[in-house]
Amino acid sequence: MKFLKNIINERYKGRHWKVKSDSDPNKEYDIYLEDDGKYNCNCPAIKECKHIKRIKKKEFIYDKMISTDVKTIWNGMVAIRDKYVKKALKEKRDLEIKHQRERMIIPYGEIKERIHSVSKPVPDKFSDKMHKLIYFWWRPHKETEEEKLKRLSQMGLL
Repeated sequence: MKFLKNIINERYKGRHWKVKSDSDPNKEYDIYLEDDGKYNCNCPAIKECKHIKRIKKKEFIYDKMISTDVKTIWNGMVAIRDKYVKKALKEKRDLEIKHQRERMIIPYGEIKERIHSVSKPVPDKFSDKMHKLIYFWWRPHKETEEEKLKRLSQMGLL
């Protein structure tokens, strides 16, 4: 799973990435996604290089998840708006909840069973709409290399 370790700056405005060289740990290559949808890398390769392929795979993995950030952990739980859970269930995608530098990934098949509670409808801070808050126990997970390989294999990326 070397390519996941070598990617630094997972996303930089979605258009620029820095990738460490495999052969020289002191060297980095810049990959850009141009407006026309083409990827460019400043490595010496002539055809599409392995750095671009790594970025494409990495983007595919993260594009498969519904992701949201939370600012607060309250009594060991995080609350997210119901729209994220509904979207993950509808699109059969994993749910990623991030807090500061940690993240918790809830696989699609476990979302319903991992819901701790659901709030009554509450008013949205930014509009006149109402929404519910879905509470999950905060269990950040550090994915092992074996788990990464298994997940990527299940997604057909290996």
